[in-house]
Amino acid sequence: MRARETLVYMEITRTADEPRLAELGVALAAVVSDVHVVVADFDAMRVQVDALIAGYATCSAPVAGPDREENRALLEWLLDDNFTFLGDEALTVDWGSGVAHVSRVADSRLGLPAPVAQSGGP
Repeated sequence: MRARETLVYMEITRTADEPRLAELGVALAAVVSDVHVVVADFDAMRVQVDALIAGYATCSAPVAGPDREENRALLEWLLDDNFTFLGDEALTVDWGSGVAHVSRVADSRLGLPAPVAQSGGP
């Protein structure tokens, strides 16, 4: 695998305001921390997409042949260095009461997933 690099360029208005500088320092440290988390989990996130592709043929969702192939091709395209994975997390959806109840799968979180949004109805 080849090395990956990213250059980040920022322009920040000059200031001598100590509280503002401290706030900026905290914000930049948080961004760098997020980058470290994503980089550390990046290969594992790619493995998750590989697993999706491998299991796609036996997926329980009723997707027609051409659409199924297009979806699989998209996943393969994503893995071909066309996408930066920022987060991955397995979720389960229970429709038992007619309303979707979304739950996290324990120990499945990678990178920086967004919080689970509660949804209702099919």
